[in-house]
Amino acid sequence: MSKKDYFSINSEPALNASLPEREESICVEEIVQNDKPASFWEKQRDSVFSEPAISSENSGDTVRSAILKKAAHISFAKSWGVSFLAGLIGGILSVPGVFLANSGGMFAFGYIIIGGPVAEELMKQCGMIYLTEYKPWYIKNRWQYYFAAIISALIFATIENILYINVYLAKLPLDKLERVASFRWSICTLLHVSCALIASLGLKRVWDGRLLTGKPADLAYAYPYFILAIVIHGLYNFTMTILGDKVF
Repeated sequence: MSKKDYFSINSEPALNASLPEREESICVEEIVQNDKPASFWEKQRDSVFSEPAISSENSGDTVRSAILKKAAHISFAKSWGVSFLAGLIGGILSVPGVFLANSGGMFAFGYIIIGGPVAEELMKQCGMIYLTEYKPWYIKNRWQYYFAAIISALIFATIENILYINVYLAKLPLDKLERVASFRWSICTLLHVSCALIASLGLKRVWDGRLLTGKPADLAYAYPYFILAIVIHGLYNFTMTILGDKVF
């Protein structure tokens, strides 16, 4: 169809029986494609209890009840299994930072002191952050946060220690390498577990707040704990970077 014919009055829907059929078929197709079941959070958003005229307290009760109702159908094994998976994913996703820290130069030094602690402490918690924000019914006990934190820290520490001992520091004299290995498997592992547990305390506060108020998860409650974990980790890295040779 030429441009002139397209803009002609003869192309008006009222004068062309074929056009309405085509447009109607397109509309029906779009409706079918977009006709997906509403998600849990969409149902809560569109609930009559979410109307401004309804008190926030009642709205919170409704959301909280809906979360607890879904949680009732999650078994103990599945709940803790999902927490283990969240910790496993967090620990693995934290590993790429190890390669950046050993890239050399001033970038590596800055990353070790600042970038590394930030990335590692956040990524260790990424699995539980997702569950807290989007699928809180899988978290039936606050101890799941500590459990996932320990799993993520141990996974990360194990991979990091293996890389350092067998790759980055493999050329050290054997006696010094043994001391470094002993230090990494004890002190470094303890550091990662401790910092992950501190960060998990913040997520536990977010989870408590969600159950108490029934409102969307507010990660602002976790920030002080995340910052504390990052600062402790950064100070440790700074100290070991400056005094590492003297320690060993």
